[in-house]
Amino acid sequence: MVNNTYNFEIYIAYRNASMRNNIDTTNTVNGKPVYYLVNVSNVALNSASNAGAIYCINCQNMSIKDQVLQNNSQAIFLFNTSNSRFDSNILSNNYFGIVLVNSDNNTGLNNIAVNNIVGIGIVASTDNYLSNNVANFNFNGFDVQESTNTELHNNTAIFNKDNGIALSSSIQNEVTGNIANYNGDGINLFNCSTSLLNNNIANSNRYAGIDPGSSKDNILTDNIANSNRKHGFELVGSDNNTLRGNIGNSDVDHLPDDSPNRTSKNETKDQGIENKSFIDSTISVIISWVHHNNFSDNVDNNPINNPSDNFINNSKSNFLDNISDDSINVYVHPEDSIQQAIDNSSSGDIIAVYPGLYKENLIVNKSLIIISKPGESTETKIQAADPEDDIFYVAADNVTICGFNVTGTDKAGIRYTGSGGIIVGNKLVSDKYGIYLKKAENVTIENNNVSQNGRGIYLRDSSRNIVKNNEVSHNWFYGKEYRNGILLKNSNNNKLTGNNVSRNWDGIRLENSSNNELSKNAVIDDYFCIGLEDSNNNKLLDNTVKSIGYSFDITLGNSHNNTLQGNSEGFMTEVRVSSGPESTNNTLEGRQHIRRD
Repeated sequence: MVNNTYNFEIYIAYRNASMRNNIDTTNTVNGKPVYYLVNVSNVALNSASNAGAIYCINCQNMSIKDQVLQNNSQAIFLFNTSNSRFDSNILSNNYFGIVLVNSDNNTGLNNIAVNNIVGIGIVASTDNYLSNNVANFNFNGFDVQESTNTELHNNTAIFNKDNGIALSSSIQNEVTGNIANYNGDGINLFNCSTSLLNNNIANSNRYAGIDPGSSKDNILTDNIANSNRKHGFELVGSDNNTLRGNIGNSDVDHLPDDSPNRTSKNETKDQGIENKSFIDSTISVIISWVHHNNFSDNVDNNPINNPSDNFINNSKSNFLDNISDDSINVYVHPEDSIQQAIDNSSSGDIIAVYPGLYKENLIVNKSLIIISKPGESTETKIQAADPEDDIFYVAADNVTICGFNVTGTDKAGIRYTGSGGIIVGNKLVSDKYGIYLKKAENVTIENNNVSQNGRGIYLRDSSRNIVKNNEVSHNWFYGKEYRNGILLKNSNNNKLTGNNVSRNWDGIRLENSSNNELSKNAVIDDYFCIGLEDSNNNKLLDNTVKSIGYSFDITLGNSHNNTLQGNSEGFMTEVRVSSGPESTNNTLEGRQHIRRD
């Protein structure tokens, strides 16, 4: 089977069929073998298998990893298969990238599904777990039907034509921490019940951000649905759902006056204001989004780890170890104002903020140390009161910001315009810019978790800064203009080291930036890994790079006198470097292959 739109297919509508066919690896798809496995256990298929399509029928404990599969009806198909794992596969131009039918207790991690009809589908299955997967540019990103206890956690679904995440006729599912922007509907439920939707972001969709249509007894907490073309939350035909702490400022959330469900059981406030609780809801228990206080390994020891869910990391703990209670000048509690504490403080003061939710936009105009006070089970979360303003705007020198979850602005989570500052141990999610340095010098950005923003870390007109040991992932949902992991623009003499940069459109990009050093960064599974444009005299040393979409790992555009030394690849035999004829006098040492276009 060669060069067909869909080469190989098992028609999955007949769920009661045995599907016990004898199809061996002498059958090929575009020259790659078909693995059709029946009644087998404990088989691992990795990149060495060079598969064209993978089918597991009545199997147990299977492992499918590092495959690149395309042009099939189903690229990876699990039928009556359990306790198996599919991890870090790339699936494109299939009908289904991955589909599970009658399959239970399986785990899918770090897969990328693009340009399929359905990126990842689950049908009539129980207790499956999907985390940190990307399903973009499909017709439907994630599609769950007639299934129970499905967990969708920290996945990304953007630019899908119909739904980013869709669940139908399914119960007791958890949809938490996902990004579903720029789709038809961001997250769509139909005839679903007793499910939890928590801390998801569904912005800038063509119809609704979150649509629990014809669904009942679900809990929606702390979700953000902004700038959707029709509705933030669409509740027509829904009953007995609980909405708390959600934000949807695009319009009046849709519940028509003539709806039979316009009761106190199903009611929301006006646009731009937090949704109030359903007073008479039959569901009273809200499951909080909890981050543990034990962030893990440093990047140098494990350079290809996936981004951690935790944000209170070792660096933050070590920083706080040097601050005693006696040295703290001001304490802020959840009922207090952080801005008022800043205004009432003097330069050099230490402000400690207790865990809780704060809805503020903060201006820091004096040298202060602002830290979160760790809690046993809660985090210190600062959410934009006005999403059109920065959350932290720092207009002073020697300011420290440590240990906050900063989220929910169309500007910057932390904008720093001074010098000599420290930004350490923060988590920045769902901002246009996570951390933005503008005309800043000698600032240290260390051990932050910067994910699901437009640009993760952005340095503009900034010099002599250190960007070290940060987790930077899934930054690409503000459209074509904003989708960089780390971007340096007109910025010189900076040092980027030990950062884990993954699942971004551009991993690390330099524009008109010179004399910078990029060393020991892991730039993995980005569409473009490291790119230099009009940038000279930079050093790229001992980085790990592996592109998922572009033909090259490192690109040099009109860039001169750069040194590339000791950079390594993932499973490729050599680093692929693209350099046009306008780029001259660049030095390559090690296993790097250059191609001039």
